[in-house]
Amino acid sequence: MTLIEEAQSLMLHQFAQSHRLKNLLKALVRPFQEVLDSASALNHGHYIDDASEATLDVIGSIVGQSRDGMSDDDFKAWIKVRILLNKNGGTPEDLFEILSVLYGSKPNISMEEKRPNIVVFTFFEYPRCPTTALLSISRSALPLTIACKFIRAVPPTSKAVIEGAKNSPPRKAFQLDVTAFSESYFADFHEEDKS
Repeated sequence: MTLIEEAQSLMLHQFAQSHRLKNLLKALVRPFQEVLDSASALNHGHYIDDASEATLDVIGSIVGQSRDGMSDDDFKAWIKVRILLNKNGGTPEDLFEILSVLYGSKPNISMEEKRPNIVVFTFFEYPRCPTTALLSISRSALPLTIACKFIRAVPPTSKAVIEGAKNSPPRKAFQLDVTAFSESYFADFHEEDKS
């Protein structure tokens, strides 16, 4: 309901049919309705999902996320991640909220604590973002004293990996990777992460 409609609904019954009074009321209330519409458009335009181009750049600079040539849709996700990292308390719930943005849904990941200060992540599917970014964000979302270990439980998809698997001894569909981190499936991502 607009302010004009609301003001007209508050008129006394005996004056509700007066065209002159209705027009006077419209003239008095219209500037307030325009201000309200402008404030609503300004507020609504600054929500991340509704923002675009320059507005996203401003929001990104406020939260500390640069665009780096990303499209608006990709940049929106990274702004949300940066906001969550900025207010992050280092709890598992905070980390899973960040991972939910990266995955675009509830992440298919398990996380468990091993010995004090070691957290083991098991990934059952790949996220929408690059794996190096996922590992970097996971590390930065947890306190500095926590060591992160990553296990990939995703079935191989590339032809080279499948061909290599044919030449190796048969394995079960799922096998926990208990090798040292530097020799594990994630070692190649770990190396990329250092650069």
